[in-house]
Amino acid sequence: MVLEIHGGPATLYGWSLMWEWQVLAANGISVYACNPRGSQGYGQPFLTANHGDWGDGPMRDVMAGLEGLAADGLVDPDRMGVTGGSYGGYLTSWIVGHTDRFKAAVTCRSVNDMVSEMLSGDIGGPTFGLSEYGVQPWDDWDLYRRHSPLTYATSVTTPLLIQHAEKDLRCTIIQAEELFAVLRSLRKTVRLMRTPDESHELTRSGTPFRRVDNLRLIADWFRHFLVDGKTGLPRVDRNRG
Repeated sequence: MVLEIHGGPATLYGWSLMWEWQVLAANGISVYACNPRGSQGYGQPFLTANHGDWGDGPMRDVMAGLEGLAADGLVDPDRMGVTGGSYGGYLTSWIVGHTDRFKAAVTCRSVNDMVSEMLSGDIGGPTFGLSEYGVQPWDDWDLYRRHSPLTYATSVTTPLLIQHAEKDLRCTIIQAEELFAVLRSLRKTVRLMRTPDESHELTRSGTPFRRVDNLRLIADWFRHFLVDGKTGLPRVDRNRG
């Protein structure tokens, strides 16, 4: 089973077709997705319930759903994965730094360093951090450090694939580089999938062959660890275009 986490955080999962979910299902992997606090569609109090809390509260929400699935016998607790993009990537990176429950993870176009995220890119500057955390980074550096997945990277034991596009202006590629640098230096089971010539919209409006390749690589990663039960990094296909 793979836990899928949406971006935003102020968006929501509805009933639309998600190709990644279909590809995972075709590989024998079930998908669990939900709308934790901070999601749209449940009223203003729920939408703002993650203000100043991108990590702990939403993590409790998605993990509570997993516990319910496990209690109903619908999930093998020893073969769970987690993934998400943008804010979903943030929560993925956060989760693997706070629990070893997952056997594999993929963090996509994610926020890993809250300071550099709030001060760079196309929405960085004087408003984003203030609207999400109520204080500017330069007025409370420690708050932003505590809420950065990068701070907890030394605790990551889950095999992690980091996916990021080089022309991403929403979450600049430094977010991936920082996390990869820490994990690789510590010789963790990690791989960086660095996609050229694409933006934050890779999975939605990217070049078709790169969208297909991204789907295949993510499915291969989860199949390797969850279905095949491997523990080391999967082999890299040197003949890929």
